[in-house]
Amino acid sequence: MSSRLQHAKQNESVFSILPIEVCQNFELTSEHLRVLIALGACRNAGTNTYAPSIGELGDLTEMDEHELFVALDDLEAMGWVFDGRLSFPDDLRQAEGGEP
Repeated sequence: MSSRLQHAKQNESVFSILPIEVCQNFELTSEHLRVLIALGACRNAGTNTYAPSIGELGDLTEMDEHELFVALDDLEAMGWVFDGRLSFPDDLRQAEGGEP
């Protein structure tokens, strides 16, 4: 069990920081939000990358493997996840050739 999950099970809060655009995107389902929040909680702030296992994501979201893969595929198609990274607004603008 990861240290994040151990802390959560000991009634310590696990925090996730996401851009405000998450709240403003009405295309995101509750499953998408659960996955984004879990990924944000697993994010390395220095590199903006994450490396949770599917098992860890399942524990954090209480979703099964199939639901996770569907949500992750959707999030990738919507541009929220790409190349092993969460897509924050500045990343999206840079990927499109715009200014950060």
